Amino acid sequence: MAAKNPSMQRKIKVSNLLNIILVITLVLIVAFGWWYLKGRSPVDNVASVINSDEIPKPEYLYTIYGPENGRLNKIWNTFVADDRIYVVDAGNQRIAIFDYSGKFISEVGRPKKGVPISRQPGVLQAPSGITVVNGEIYVTDTSTRLIHVFNSEGKFLRYFAEKKPKVPVNIFYKDGKFYVLDNGTMTVQVYDQTGKSLLVFGKQGDKPGEFYYPYSVYVDNNNEIYVADSNNNRIQIFDAKGKFKKELKGEDINGSGGYSVPRGIAFDSKGNLYTAETMSNDISIANKEGKVLSRFSYAEPETETTVDALKAPTSVFIDDNQRLYVTELANSRILVYQIK
Repeated sequence: MAAKNPSMQRKIKVSNLLNIILVITLVLIVAFGWWYLKGRSPVDNVASVINSDEIPKPEYLYTIYGPENGRLNKIWNTFVADDRIYVVDAGNQRIAIFDYSGKFISEVGRPKKGVPISRQPGVLQAPSGITVVNGEIYVTDTSTRLIHVFNSEGKFLRYFAEKKPKVPVNIFYKDGKFYVLDNGTMTVQVYDQTGKSLLVFGKQGDKPGEFYYPYSVYVDNNNEIYVADSNNNRIQIFDAKGKFKKELKGEDINGSGGYSVPRGIAFDSKGNLYTAETMSNDISIANKEGKVLSRFSYAEPETETTVDALKAPTSVFIDDNQRLYVTELANSRILVYQIK
């Protein structure tokens, strides 16, 4: 058998290499041409592929203002359960309830005009935080300094952990435990379902484990407790026993900036952390390590070409369908987005 000619083999390899280079060049020409026609920057597209940590920004769906004869006023928090949207409408001294499309259904806890408050047990005066557990609505009230409990029809049932927190500003429920933020003592107070105190931690200050007007609390699936330590411009993380673990300052991907009065906190199904920054008017999105990868402040479309902006967002909530609800204080509305 005749030996293969080495020079012929080299020519074949060079030819194959040239063909590969030609194909790659043609693909790049077509891709750049497509980007050009679409008005998109190829550099931006390549950068987005390289940056694997990029989190898509949510898509705006609709806005809730409340009915014409009962518009929302001075709203603080939103909670969604069983396809019902519960809004803490402090200016109207009530919880406003909407269906899943944003249509007003009913209200809870609003005082009756002309009747002394002393003769209306359970009515709300300055509602602030909310959670719904097994059909019962728990509302913190910073004026009565109590946690009011209503049934699903809005009937007042009882007070929870009566007279234990001094100024209960918010409440969160997880696995049989209630976590209450008390701005009277600058603490997190943990109760069982009967109202029995299980744990208290924190005090006023700016050192690790201390708070200065905490506003939101969230417990993840690892039983780590996240507290939006608003006036210290940070989120603190504690273990299940209330021991300080770490703090998140909200630095972004460029290493600049930080949280500006963080109030609302929530997690999506991928473990990304969403934070309402009241002073910067932003919603920030951080990865599992706490690094902020994205911020947005767009609200509802005003025209086909313009979109208005958030003003003083105070809380965020993410439901099981990955809808994001942003409670906006300045414009007294709820912005609803779809997380991609």
